[in-house]
Amino acid sequence: MLIDDDASTNLYHEIIITEENLVEELVICSSVDEAIQLLRNMQSPPNLIFLDMNMPLKNAWDFLKEYEEKNLSANSKIIILSTTKNPDDVLKATDNPLVSEFLTKPLSVDFIKSQMN
Repeated sequence: MLIDDDASTNLYHEIIITEENLVEELVICSSVDEAIQLLRNMQSPPNLIFLDMNMPLKNAWDFLKEYEEKNLSANSKIIILSTTKNPDDVLKATDNPLVSEFLTKPLSVDFIKSQMN
């Protein structure tokens, strides 16, 4: 699952993921609300959630709060993506028990493959 408000970023990530046949199904959400709604209705949670840190209206921290409050947390690995390397943001992300990793955009094929093991 990709959660990012930027259409061009989603398109780029979609291209590299689908061209390499890295996943069976790719779900792309452009907002936190859309992602939460989809997660509530999914029969099985995604293995990986790539979550943009800075989005309008609700950001990654809002997503994580709702994700936990609505008991959506399962075995999904959440990786926060951002264009920033602000040490405070990195620390906040890596200190959150729901977050597996913080990564500077864009995703790479090698990184995605490393997370699928």
